[in-house]
Amino acid sequence: MTKILDRLAAKDHILRLPHPADRRSTAVEVTEETRRSARTLVGKTHAERFRVAAELTSQERRTIIGFLDDLCATEPRPQP
Repeated sequence: MTKILDRLAAKDHILRLPHPADRRSTAVEVTEETRRSARTLVGKTHAERFRVAAELTSQERRTIIGFLDDLCATEPRPQP
């Protein structure tokens, strides 16, 4: 985890700050620029997903919904 945080900090995606209540700890905060960038990317990704879904035919939607319903109804198998 430290290596991941080091990489994010090196690229100015996060800030390490003193923890407000525990001086032995460090708080991690996402930078505002990274927060804005992530929101933009997520928004574009969701828009693309909606576009793909909107292009499906009614039959394709029924097939996918049936598959997902069946998938959710399956119970996990016990591990040997």
